[in-house]
Amino acid sequence: MLSTPILCESNLSLYLKALALSDNGALIFNYAVGIAKSHFIFVNNLFMNNRFLCSLNSVTMEFFQFTSTWLVVVLTWIRVFAITFPFEIYGHYNNCSEIIIIIILICISFIISLTKLYSGGYETDSVFEFIPCQKKIKPWGNAMYFYIALSTWLPLLFIFIGNILLIRHMKKTEKIHCQLTQNFRYKINRMHHTSKTLFVVSTVYLVLLLPLGIVETLELYWDVVLIKFPDTEIKKKTEYIHWLKEKMLLKWCRGLCFHIYHWNFAINFFLYYLTGKKFRNVIIQIVRHFKIIIFSIFSKYINKNILCSKYSTHLTSVKFLNVIKFIDKNYRT
Repeated sequence: MLSTPILCESNLSLYLKALALSDNGALIFNYAVGIAKSHFIFVNNLFMNNRFLCSLNSVTMEFFQFTSTWLVVVLTWIRVFAITFPFEIYGHYNNCSEIIIIIILICISFIISLTKLYSGGYETDSVFEFIPCQKKIKPWGNAMYFYIALSTWLPLLFIFIGNILLIRHMKKTEKIHCQLTQNFRYKINRMHHTSKTLFVVSTVYLVLLLPLGIVETLELYWDVVLIKFPDTEIKKKTEYIHWLKEKMLLKWCRGLCFHIYHWNFAINFFLYYLTGKKFRNVIIQIVRHFKIIIFSIFSKYINKNILCSKYSTHLTSVKFLNVIKFIDKNYRT
């Protein structure tokens, strides 16, 4: 899919390759590391005892996820422009401009991620339930609203508007298809098929990110506006216990939505596999290669065991014969 002519002509493949790298980074540094820190104490101790690893993990957790989110936004709108104004995009956009846009987005994401060095954010109350290595130096305050808007609601809004525009254009092109010649219709159909696939990619992202944005907003409102503090008075103590129960429920919901959100990366992989012939062939070759390696390892292991068993059987039979000879010799004497 990343190498289809329609994508290469519109330079969308650059965005998809950058998105694939960013998705892998988010899975490794945000999801896999979080699971490892929560399930293995020695892994979390590495970050607790090393300030550099702690700071690096805090930045990378935010960097890859934020970059993936806005790469989907950029991909959505570049796709809309490429389909709505194909000649203008073909004339004005080239690899250099696409690389510049990606570099600018990466730099902005990195600058925003550096704020995690001064504030722990959700890491201090992680859904993975590990002990945070970085203490909250400064509270988020009003910046938390800006962070949630940048990471969820603004991307959702841009993706939604872009998909609406794409749907309108795809309906218009359906009427034009019947008026075209067969060869040109085939080319448009290929472009239309690719557009549908990319539309599915951004729509899946939209559906999976929306619940996370809703829960994070509710949790922020609960923690900032409706916050309660422990008190010795019975009424206030009861209110605080109720508030704490609801907070734990919201945190559980955030954890569920966070895990569901990361299904997006697996879904994208299967979408690439189903729609991209070249991508599918590469995956099949890699799987076959690993299958051959695993089969050869198991074959060596089985052959080794067979040889060992044959040797032990032979050794046992030789010992048995020697015992019989010894008994027979002593009996005769």
